[in-house]
Amino acid sequence: MGCINIHPSLLPRWRGAAPIPWAIIDGDEQTGVCIMQLDEGMDTGPVLARRVYDLEPGTTAGELHDSLADVGAKMLVDVLDQYETITPMTQEPESEATHARKIVREDGRLDFSKPAVEVLNRIHGLSPIPGAYFELDGVTYKVLKATVDSVAGAHEKDAGTVVDENLTIVCGDGKCIRPELIQKQGKRAMTAKDFLCGNKIQPGTQLKWMITS
Repeated sequence: MGCINIHPSLLPRWRGAAPIPWAIIDGDEQTGVCIMQLDEGMDTGPVLARRVYDLEPGTTAGELHDSLADVGAKMLVDVLDQYETITPMTQEPESEATHARKIVREDGRLDFSKPAVEVLNRIHGLSPIPGAYFELDGVTYKVLKATVDSVAGAHEKDAGTVVDENLTIVCGDGKCIRPELIQKQGKRAMTAKDFLCGNKIQPGTQLKWMITS
């Protein structure tokens, strides 16, 4: 009777190894789960069941993974129960197919020259693993949760500049990223408030960043 698979995206969007991170990184407002039959292609088989899931702002990849795993498990039970009566649906339109390539560490390097919302999406799309990060004095800092904020005069600063004692960072559009959960290299993750009690990063500090694709 063939093999079936739980795939955490609305196929044909985000075929491939990492559909959950890329949906968040790309700013999708909806994602979902498909139960699909396997064929010779990469996630190209016909769909047996499909469920849309609204992607709330601020959702991390870890949180979305757990939510879709629960949805997919329940869908799988229903599909197995009704398998012989389901008519498979061809993935359409093929023109909307996108590839969710495997995430590598360099995907996490934050590029503060980009708009704040894009930086925020990358942070949440790569949280908790592998983690989006910046470097300072040879040390890596992962930002695992953040918000977008507006700070007076920030648009006059260079991208990547820390503008206050809350580690608020200027982005390319003049808006700012404010970390809420951060992890210093070799340490556990902690709230920004707790982190800043023992790790002072002064306003005016320029964080190391580079362009990402």
